[in-house]
Amino acid sequence: WFTYEMVGDRTTGEWTATITSKTDASRTGTASGSGSSGFPTGEIDRMMFGTLCDIYIDNILVQEKFAKPSMSDERVKFLDKNGAQINCTNQDVSLLTNKISLDFGTRLKEDTINNNITLVKSGDTGAVSFDYEISGTVVILKNLNLEPTTAYTLTVGSGITGMDGQKLDQTYTLNMTTGANVTTMRLAN
Repeated sequence: WFTYEMVGDRTTGEWTATITSKTDASRTGTASGSGSSGFPTGEIDRMMFGTLCDIYIDNILVQEKFAKPSMSDERVKFLDKNGAQINCTNQDVSLLTNKISLDFGTRLKEDTINNNITLVKSGDTGAVSFDYEISGTVVILKNLNLEPTTAYTLTVGSGITGMDGQKLDQTYTLNMTTGANVTTMRLAN
C-alpha cells in the first residue's frame, strides 16, 4: 500500500504529487506538471514500479488553503443599486451608491462579519444600518441610504476572520464624503 498526496494550485493549474510506500518510506516518488499535461498516473506508475500499471486511489482528502484576510483602499468599490461599479473617489462618493463592495481576498467566517463592519455618519453616535451579502471573497454592504455632502467613516474591525481562523492584521478605516445632491430635469422641445 502507498500513501498519496497531491497539491494543486487552482490559479496556475500546477500540481505536485508524491507517493510513498507505507511499509518502506524510502520508496517514494514525486511527479509534477500543469493542468494541460493531465493527471500524473503514468508518471507515478513508472516512478514507483518501473513499468506502466494501474493505480487505484481512494479516501481522498481535499483541503483548501486560505489566504489571510486583507483590506485596503484598492479593495473597496462603490456600486449602484444594480451592482455596477461607480467611478468615484472616497472624497466624492456618488449619491447613486447603494452598495459598497469589500474584497478581503479570501472567504470569511460569516459569524465574524456582523459586528466587525460599521458605517457611521459624522457627528452621530449610532451606526448607519445596512444589510450585507457574501459573494466568494467579497462582502457587499447594501441598502445604503447615504445623505448628500455628508462625511462617513467605514470601519472594518480586526475581528474579521478567514475560514482557517486567520484574522485581519489590523482595523481598516475609510473616511469618505458624499457629493452634493444632483437634480435631474427633462428638457422638451
